[in-house]
Amino acid sequence: MKIKEGKTYLSVPHEGGQLTFQHPSFRGTYGNLAQQIDANWLQRPTSAQTASLVYDALQNPKGEYEVGILKILKDFWLVEFNGNLYLPKHEGKEIHNGVIVEANPTIENEKLVMDRKALTERLNKALEDYPELKEKNADELLMDLEQIPDEIRTAVKNK
Repeated sequence: MKIKEGKTYLSVPHEGGQLTFQHPSFRGTYGNLAQQIDANWLQRPTSAQTASLVYDALQNPKGEYEVGILKILKDFWLVEFNGNLYLPKHEGKEIHNGVIVEANPTIENEKLVMDRKALTERLNKALEDYPELKEKNADELLMDLEQIPDEIRTAVKNK
């Protein structure tokens, strides 16, 4: 006998639109979770997306699904797929003294893999038509995202 129970999809406000999460969530190690999400053709949630889910749950903490989300947050953890590459101050480096945040970085052998050179190249490519922005360091760019044209804002935020 085969039984397939339905999944529930939770929709929450996110960045002016709606974002949908599958419930119940997957379980396992970080790398294993990524594999399960990928195998089901779903998107790995970023920090911002996970924060939107938690924020929405906090608005109605007694709701049926909200209680479950908050319990997971309290008793375990909610996983998000952002990599943070710390760049210490170092003269002569193109990008230094900050953090590059990458949404959904590569995971190999259950570890995040972030290549400074590849991230720097992608950021520079996004900025190549904007010389006035290329002169700023990562902190200056991220402190005022409104200054960044819409067509490259996501690339700058995620690299």
